[in-house]
Amino acid sequence: MPIDEVIDALQGFSSAYGKVAAERESGVQHNLRVSEINKSSFELVVLAWIVLGDVSNQLQALNIVTGASRWVVSTIAGYITAKKHAHNQPYTTRIDGDNNTVVVINAQGASLSLPPEVFRLFESRTLDEDIGRIAEPLQDGEVNSAKISARDTEPVPIEEELTTGDKPYFEPPDVEDEPVVTSKATSLDGHFISLNKETNRGTFELPGGNHVPYHYLGSNPFTLHRDFAYRGPVRIKCEAFFDKDLSPIRLDIASVRRLQRSFRLTSPRASRPD
Repeated sequence: MPIDEVIDALQGFSSAYGKVAAERESGVQHNLRVSEINKSSFELVVLAWIVLGDVSNQLQALNIVTGASRWVVSTIAGYITAKKHAHNQPYTTRIDGDNNTVVVINAQGASLSLPPEVFRLFESRTLDEDIGRIAEPLQDGEVNSAKISARDTEPVPIEEELTTGDKPYFEPPDVEDEPVVTSKATSLDGHFISLNKETNRGTFELPGGNHVPYHYLGSNPFTLHRDFAYRGPVRIKCEAFFDKDLSPIRLDIASVRRLQRSFRLTSPRASRPD
């Protein structure tokens, strides 16, 4: 890899690190240095120290510094995970109050829980340009991936990888205001096309032939399994999510009611001669 691309990627990470560190008033000052350079990789050393004089002992200071550095790197890794999850497509969110997280549901209906601080950065695309600089040198057959890995005193390291396929996720979306998603409680008629019985997710076909991913959130999923086996049309009560063009992109189903199949009948009265 040319040295200027390495420098640009380092500057991207350094910029992202600085922005995230500024989000947390920890009284810790950070510095980044490159070391252990070899042909295929290098290490980035985080130097951090307390800049406030109100820490009572060295052990407390060390814990604050280590926690602050780990929080910054884990937040950057979480940001990358969120971008890869959303695929640069419209998404919806809900709040999980029990775990104090924001659940991001992508266009395919998959869910990802994020800490509020990671979601704020993700929603505002604060780090897109910086992470894009890390991903920019990646090319199939040359530099296939870049890994951000951090190890400290914790038993589980922080790791996140970028591949060539991830590069588009850090580019500006085609439409300036994406993602724009609205939702509406409604009833819809159609047919079940697929069902994963473990996740209660699948595909629902609307009358126009449009296939929309769904997630059944009703109280009795076993009734859904029977309704899926029914070959006729059904009416679902759901929260429908729409993109900016008001096309449905996801359905959260609360209940299902089977509809009778339609048959053409000739009225006996109409067949009688006058």
